[in-house]
Formats: sequence, C-alpha cells, structure tokens
Amino acid sequence: MNYNRLETSLIDVIKEEQAKLGYMKEKISLYYPLSSLNHFFGNKTDAAGMIEILKDFPSYIEEKFGEKWKDTFFEQQDINYQKNKISIIFNSIISGGSTVYPLIIALLGYNMVNLSLVSMGTVVAFLSLVQLFVQPLLNLLTTMAQFIMLKLYLKRINEILAIDDAKNNADKNIGDKIQEISVKNVFFRYSTFEPDVLKGVCITIESNQKIAIVGLNGAAKSTLLKCIGGLLWPIQGKICINGVSLTEINPDELRGEISYVNQEPVIFNASLRDNITLNDNDYNEDYLQEILRITLVDKLIEEMPAGMDTHISQDGMNLSGGQKQKIALARALLKKPKVLLLDEPTSSMDNLSEKHILDCIKELDLICIVISHRLSTIGHFDRIIVINDGKVEEEGTHEHLIHNRGLYSQIYMNECNQRIAMDGFAEQNGCNAE
Repeated sequence: MNYNRLETSLIDVIKEEQAKLGYMKEKISLYYPLSSLNHFFGNKTDAAGMIEILKDFPSYIEEKFGEKWKDTFFEQQDINYQKNKISIIFNSIISGGSTVYPLIIALLGYNMVNLSLVSMGTVVAFLSLVQLFVQPLLNLLTTMAQFIMLKLYLKRINEILAIDDAKNNADKNIGDKIQEISVKNVFFRYSTFEPDVLKGVCITIESNQKIAIVGLNGAAKSTLLKCIGGLLWPIQGKICINGVSLTEINPDELRGEISYVNQEPVIFNASLRDNITLNDNDYNEDYLQEILRITLVDKLIEEMPAGMDTHISQDGMNLSGGQKQKIALARALLKKPKVLLLDEPTSSMDNLSEKHILDCIKELDLICIVISHRLSTIGHFDRIIVINDGKVEEEGTHEHLIHNRGLYSQIYMNECNQRIAMDGFAEQNGCNAE
C-alpha cells in the first residue's frame, strides 16, 4: 500500500472538508461534546492531527488506521455515487420527457391528419398548449427534487438553526467598572439526551478579585468558565454582571470586556505582531511593551530573527507550547479586559515563567478567574473554588481549605508528595530538582 499517496489524498480531502465545515464545526462545538463532533464530521477532518501520532507507533498500527480510513473514504464515495446516480436518472427522465413527448404527439397528430380526424392546425395548436402545460410540470418536479435534498441538509443542522437568537438583540451595558459577577443556580448540559454537567452552581465574584478554580479531571471546570464568559448558555439559572444577565448585555460589549484563554491557544500563520494585535492598530505602544514584559514575550522576541515581525508558521509549528501560551496571554491582555478567564493558560510553561506571569496578573486592575492544576501557583489568590462533579464542593483561601481537610487538601497533599519524591530522586542522582 502506497502511504505517501494515501497521505497526500488524505490531506487534499481534509482541506476540502474543512473549507466546507470549519465554521459550522466551531459553532456546533459550543453545544455538542467532542464525541458527537467526531461522529458528525467523521474521520477525514480528525485524521490530519493523527498522522504525526501514528508515525510514532509500529507500522501495523498505521496500516490498520490506513485500512480503516480507506474503508470510510470509499464508503462515503459509494454513498455519493449512489446519490449522484439517482439524481442523474431523475434528471434524465425529466430532460428526456421534454424531448420525447413532443415527438410522440407529432406522430400521433400526423396519423390523425392522414385519417382526416383533425386538421394540421389543430395538431400544432394542441402541441403548443401541451408544451405550455408540461414544461412547468417538469420544472416543478426538478424543484421538488431539490427541496428533498435541501430537507436532508437542513435536518443535519436543525438544532443549530433552532437556537434562540433573542440574546443577539440584547442592548444593555455593563458599565464603567464591574462590581460583581454572580452565578445563580446554573445548570448546563451539552445536549438534550445527556446528563447535567453543571448542577446548581452558585458563585459570587467581587470587583478586582483573583479567583482560582480547581478540581479533578472532568469536574466541569472549563464548562463553568465558558458559561461565565458567555461562550456557553446555561439551560437553567443565570449569570449576571453588575446585576444584569449575560443574555441582556450587548454581545459586542460583552466580548470587548471579557478575554478568554484556553490551554490550547490558536496561533495564526502571520507575524508575531499580528498574532498579538490581530491586525488592530488601535493600541498604545507603551502598553503593548508592558504586556510583552508581563507575559515574557519580550524574551521570545529577543530570540527571533526579525523580532515582532518574525513570521509564525501555521498553528505555531515553529514555537513551543509554552511560547504559544505566552502569545495567547499577550493577545488577551492587549484589549484591556475587565474580566480575564484563563483555562490552564500556563500548563506548558516552566515553573518560573508561570509564577512570574500569575504574580503580574494578580496586580492588574481586573477580575481574573484561573483554572489550574498546579496548586502551588495559586495559593496567594483571593479565593479558591473547588468544583467536584459539577458542583461547588468548597471554597475559601488556601489556608482555610487546607485546614478544612477536604478535597482541596487531598489534591494539595498529593502534589506535595510528588514534589518531595522528585526532590528525593534528584538528590539521589546528584542534581537539583529545580
């Protein structure tokens, strides 16, 4: 099997599918879990990211994946072939009928004229009338076939089209300063047939507070953060800023006042400056330099051949994970948000960089909510909220939660034991743990 040809074919198909479905996938991802997306989009759009992973496994794994992808690809090709075959037959009947029926009428009319049953003028008049009647009928059949196909397409995106657009008409403003963010009895699920992910979450965040959200994997921390940022909409309860529900706030103002950074930042195929400013020239250069210092992007610029004008490859292939996260943080801070939402934004950074950035963010005049699994970096935050199974299990300062001996204390002690074990291993091998 020629895997070079298969890989080339795969990439061509992926580009075509992503051009058609990229926007819809981004929109649908706000309402459906990952498993549903994989089922909806199939293996073609997922396969590109798998190529590098598969090359790390034995060849028989690659062969199995190649055979599976080939079967899926040809299955879709067969479906398209059957669909086009039916469409061609249907269209042939219509176009053939428009050619054959005048000939049949003309032959019948010719025989009737020979038998002196009708005159030639009557045959010509009848033929003209039939043409006026049958042609619109054939056009109607063609239109009906197109409507059948349209119905199949719309069925796939029916839930997306049915989303309430009332929030797009919201026109209330937040105000000059955010005094309070309140999460009131919020429930959320990703689809009608799945259980609730958030279960009656109630949180109040005051002006300029720095909040950390911690918990085990799958506790719905990221879901809660997206709900606070207006990226997901609760099915029950509401989230308010200064007493105004997010659904009533002007969407443009909401996006301008809130910055959201996740642990997998998007890097564009553009210069470093454009990646941070997003081609928006309405910024203060001194403020930009301050942001670069806070996020340590200034150190990255020193290493780049063309400084801020250095071109970044697609998806940041010429950057490390930590460098991409620093750029994403700089991009988020440049628009001077009133609320900064960070979902493990420093997970790929070294400990020193992480500590520097979080210490600087803590001094900024804004509300900051951080999800982190490194508890040693958030101990100085104003409040720590522990999420477990979609509920707030406990909250308070680091010292209070340690004294409480709950889930946070268990996670923290486990982290400390891991650090002690690493220190012991480093000492045994004659090196520094740091």
